[in-house]
Amino acid sequence: MYLLVLPHVYQGDFCETDTIIGSRRQGVCRKLSQCPIAVEAIAEGKMPIVCAYDRFSYLICCPVDVPAQIQPSPMPRTSARTQKSSSQSQEKKTTATPIVRTTEIASTPQDKARKKCEEYAMLVWSRVKSPLLLLDDEESGYYNVSECGIPEAHVLVYGGTKAHPKEFPHMAAVGFGTKDQISWWCGGSLISEKFVLTAGHCIEDPNPRGKGRARWVRLGDLNLASNEDDAHPQDYAVVQRIPHPSYRYPSKYNDVALLRLERDADFSGYVRPACLHTDYGVERASAIATGWGRTSTGKRWPGSGTPWDSLSKDWPTQDLMKVDLSLLEFRKCQTTFNTTVNSALQRTLSDGVLEDSMLCAGELQGGKDTCQGDSGGPLQYSMDTPYCMYSLVGITSFGMECAVAESPAIYTRVSHFVPWIVSVVWP
Repeated sequence: MYLLVLPHVYQGDFCETDTIIGSRRQGVCRKLSQCPIAVEAIAEGKMPIVCAYDRFSYLICCPVDVPAQIQPSPMPRTSARTQKSSSQSQEKKTTATPIVRTTEIASTPQDKARKKCEEYAMLVWSRVKSPLLLLDDEESGYYNVSECGIPEAHVLVYGGTKAHPKEFPHMAAVGFGTKDQISWWCGGSLISEKFVLTAGHCIEDPNPRGKGRARWVRLGDLNLASNEDDAHPQDYAVVQRIPHPSYRYPSKYNDVALLRLERDADFSGYVRPACLHTDYGVERASAIATGWGRTSTGKRWPGSGTPWDSLSKDWPTQDLMKVDLSLLEFRKCQTTFNTTVNSALQRTLSDGVLEDSMLCAGELQGGKDTCQGDSGGPLQYSMDTPYCMYSLVGITSFGMECAVAESPAIYTRVSHFVPWIVSVVWP
């Protein structure tokens, strides 16, 4: 039994198959688990055409009925880019950012953000020389291998668990201090070659004798203190801190900022941008929060919600953690924050919590939450398409108590700020 591997194809692409049903028919590249006819064929000793494979599953050409007017869009050509990982074969090629088709015009900031999402999705795939195909055409001897680190099923334990290698390749740690003594007190998300999205209150310590400005970003890491984990950390100096023009510390409104890196990030299976959520609504019941923050329950920073007040150096964890949080009706947070007796918090929420620019997430029974050190990090979900990409719906902003019942947290609503983000990152 032999595998026929198609070159230059990706999940969701159209393909042609005649190996399963005996006649030529149009199909779509899908996971094997999503194509029952292919599973039955394999049981009978027939091998379907393989579009690509990753370490979790095959992408096979699954026969489907496709309307005649729908045609597969041509894939953009890509150039080879060498990865620095010593564990990779010398014959492996990694796709770089695809060439943009000039016929497509992004008419709105949301269109431009979605287009960039599709471009960065190409980075999921690497070009690998096939050990099965002995062809004279060198280019045809390569096929696509997924670098996706998202497990087939997101099984998140109560209270959170450690992230897997390559699972959140956009995750960034934001550091303060000198190069030889960096403190990683906030999180962020890589959204382009050179920009990290974070919270406005994370770019500078307001205390004159505090930690100063955010000066460093680390990408591609799992355990901030270990060199033994399956991670390829990359450290970058921050050359520009750009808060939203309407952000005013210590106010909780417009709590969003961008960090410009000194140079382009080196994309790999461990480092890849995430997508901006562009729609106001979030058609999900839950989303995943990630960060290196405190993992125990208790009070957050007294009143301010910033990482500078009464912060113990022992609070943050060294391991990147993930937790699945319910996206709650906004009135839950209105009840919590608009009626709070915390006078310090009330002074920073003069207009109460605002649904158009904030999200409410958490578990009303307690036990799961973001906390100190998670500020600026992403609230995200794994997208169905493009393959293996995350949509950033929120930025960890503030709360009252960590993982305590009836105490959800507030996240900056990313979609509300897409026009501003796009104007800075992709002008």
